[in-house]
Amino acid sequence: MLDSSKGLAELTKSKKNPTVQFIHESVRDFLRDEGLSNLEFGSIAPGPSHDVLKACCLNYVNIDLSSRLPHSQDLPQAKTHEASRLVEAISRSYPFLEYAVQNVFHHANIAAEHGILQEPFLAEFPTGTWILKNNVFEKHQVRRYSSSADRVYILAEHNWSKLLTTECSMGSPIVDSGQRYGHPLYAALIGGGDEAAFVLLTLDTSLRSDLDQKQVKGVPLLSFATKNGFLATVKLLLELGASVDYKDEDDKTPLCHAAESGHEGIVKILLEHKAETDLSDKDKRTPLSHASTPEVIRLLLKSGADPESRDSLGQTPLFHAVLSLSIPRIDLLLDSGAALESRDDRGRTALSCAAERHLGEETIKVLLDRGADKESRDYKGRTPLSVAVGRTPLSHGVQHLGHGTVKLLLDRGTDIESTDKSGKTPLFYASGNRYWTIPFWLLLDRGANVGSRDCSGGTVLHMASRYIGNEDLLLELVKIGADFEARDNDGRRPIDIARPTNFERVIAAFERAGAK
Repeated sequence: MLDSSKGLAELTKSKKNPTVQFIHESVRDFLRDEGLSNLEFGSIAPGPSHDVLKACCLNYVNIDLSSRLPHSQDLPQAKTHEASRLVEAISRSYPFLEYAVQNVFHHANIAAEHGILQEPFLAEFPTGTWILKNNVFEKHQVRRYSSSADRVYILAEHNWSKLLTTECSMGSPIVDSGQRYGHPLYAALIGGGDEAAFVLLTLDTSLRSDLDQKQVKGVPLLSFATKNGFLATVKLLLELGASVDYKDEDDKTPLCHAAESGHEGIVKILLEHKAETDLSDKDKRTPLSHASTPEVIRLLLKSGADPESRDSLGQTPLFHAVLSLSIPRIDLLLDSGAALESRDDRGRTALSCAAERHLGEETIKVLLDRGADKESRDYKGRTPLSVAVGRTPLSHGVQHLGHGTVKLLLDRGTDIESTDKSGKTPLFYASGNRYWTIPFWLLLDRGANVGSRDCSGGTVLHMASRYIGNEDLLLELVKIGADFEARDNDGRRPIDIARPTNFERVIAAFERAGAK
């Protein structure tokens, strides 16, 4: 290779993996000085070039390795020391062999794309020899081929669609040869081969029956193709009669998958084939609530999708846009009439959800700028599982570490003494937070009342004693006026709550402050 480059290339200094690279200045001078004019352009066109590379690779594929392989032809398991030693020994003698084996079909396929016939190549190709050498270099045991693998399966799995078309036109059957993915069609789809899948569905009429019942990894063909963005295959499946609204085991339609994956072109095709816009999955989520891009949302809304559809939690598409931190989707839904104050089954608005989960100040700011009610409260009928019964967005933000969220809500004038259904103010939740420092002082700096009591008569000091046992916080509370002798409705003092939890340092702190 160095000799052929006539001084335009050099060997890198790497001892482990030396490679040939161009010498940049030499190449530039060669091109600038019209060196290309001395070459025969026909020989360096893409098609002929790849055909030459294919021939070079084929020569290596035909190398006899019988003296270097186990007599039984049984290769050592992949990823074992024996397999590594075998690869190293072969590569020392034939450093180009691994590339040749892994790329011979690749170069042949590109040559075919440029109009160079490959029938002779395929007719004489030593498939068994190639499989053996491919398995030598394959690093994953599960990806090795058995000796029964045929070229149709191999070409389909790698999406070498031009070669696949030629192979099938030569009479090779499209059958399950007992490989990893079974039928070549499934191998093509799983391997990302839109073109190969299209070829197989076009050439094999037997594949067209019961399209809805055929599955890839438990997913119907059309849904699998939409999920993975296989535009050509989706079009063909629909033309062949696949049901546009056929649901998978999760009750998701192809439109759900396409919307979730953000494949705008496929969404358009499905809608053109009259896909239902509001069919929900097992969680009652519609394609609009799954939509991952503004473009898909626009298409769905234009086709009549309901912006107020609710999932099994009572959440609308706006909630899901908020939970995904997608401001463009939030803006688009609100501009299209989505209700800002919609409540889910736990009585939460989108703002409450955003504050509870600390979803980012930008998301909170957008909702507030749009007029979200910063004093919104949950409904009375919330489930026992809820940890946020009746809390305001500020309380949610305080307990869930949203320091930026807390500051933003305070800056917007949120009521610092608002109470939830248990009578607790945001300061209670800051005091029951293991990471109390920042939200606690933010609230105190804004005038939060350290002496307020909840419905059980408990104080902020009771809350801190019960949940975190932080002696520094307790001492700070006492220092700023919290009453360590205050009793709740059951007559308990903060120290009485701390003792059963064995917060020894907290108890010691109380005792130093005078409690008994």
